Amino acid sequence: MYYTGLRPAECMQLKWRDLNFESELIAVRPYLNKRKNDLPAIFTKPAQRVITRYKQKLLELGTSNEWIFPSMWTAEPITVCAMGKKFLKICQECGLAQFDRHDQRGKPKYSLSLYSLRHSFCTRVYKITGSEIAVSRLARHTQVQSASIYTHLNFDDKREIANLVFN
Repeated sequence: MYYTGLRPAECMQLKWRDLNFESELIAVRPYLNKRKNDLPAIFTKPAQRVITRYKQKLLELGTSNEWIFPSMWTAEPITVCAMGKKFLKICQECGLAQFDRHDQRGKPKYSLSLYSLRHSFCTRVYKITGSEIAVSRLARHTQVQSASIYTHLNFDDKREIANLVFN
């Protein structure tokens, strides 16, 4: 998700046949995509390297499935909820995710979630390009202004921009 900008639901529903190493595209089926069309995602070189290593590990374990992220218990893909819990647990164990607050229903909210990977992708694209249009297109949004929620600048980024403008 970090290297492609895919939404968690899009990522969990990918099949191996959706990845095209030659064209460097990932087929995102319309029923998984908010846009209700078949806009592909860019299959970046880092994503290709990671997914190749991941597939080798699956083969070593004797796991063969059409889904990239198969459930351990069914012939279906793992759910976003289950993957999100695994992601959060790993982040907590590494000291990356901290308790943030409670939501309206009283459930604990943490500083990171599976969707954080998409946010990080979009923020990185924005930091490198400075373009909300680039973020919007790579994230496959219908409206450019949708990209503004991903364009976070921390204090150091703001300081650097201010110094560039006034030096």
